[in-house]
Amino acid sequence: ISMAQAPVEFAPAQLQPPSRKHETSLIEAGFAQCRFIVREAPEGAICCGAPTTGGSWCPWHRRIVYETRAEAAARAAARAAKAA
Repeated sequence: ISMAQAPVEFAPAQLQPPSRKHETSLIEAGFAQCRFIVREAPEGAICCGAPTTGGSWCPWHRRIVYETRAEAAARAAARAAKAA
């Protein structure tokens, strides 16, 4: 049984930047809260804190940190073409 979570795809038009009202310190981030660090503060790293679907990032930040296989293949092809 795989514990890996299947990526959740969201159309870019559906995504909205998360509200700053969810921001929390990294240490206080709870289950299903985005852990994308949005800024540093004197008391430590401040995370997005927006709701997630059980993963580490909200949909907005998942699009920043996660690369699909298709995106990786396109990037590799572009690198190969540039090197040729």
